[in-house]
Amino acid sequence: GGLAQEAGVPAIIGPREVDMPSGRTRTDGKFLGIAAGYQERGHEMVGFNTDCVGGFGVTQEELSLQAAVACRYGFDNSTMDAVRGLTIVPAITCGIAADAGSIEVGKLADLIAVSGDPIDPRSTVEIVWIRGRRMYDTRAEERRW
Repeated sequence: GGLAQEAGVPAIIGPREVDMPSGRTRTDGKFLGIAAGYQERGHEMVGFNTDCVGGFGVTQEELSLQAAVACRYGFDNSTMDAVRGLTIVPAITCGIAADAGSIEVGKLADLIAVSGDPIDPRSTVEIVWIRGRRMYDTRAEERRW
């Protein structure tokens, strides 16, 4: 974590972001969160990914769940670092942070409003804006589920 932070390299973690108790990794019988480990060592740019290739693996729809798992296993989200790990950190990693990844004047305006904590799997998407236009609104449309 320290060398990557010094070099400005984001740590992109997932989808199996925990070290499980096994003979290969010393965990003292505990599940250890890899993202939390990077964070504890001072890494400020921790992001989350999936391994979906050709429909096999953890799909991109599960990204928020990857962040939730990281929080469950010790990742500190008190300053919304898990949300940053799904937004600005990947944008920086992909080289598109000038246009996407955070809410700022002049950036692409693709946004969602959720019913609660964006990392909590129980939260639902309430409103979707794409390029600044409201495309979905649970207040205006009949729910399909």
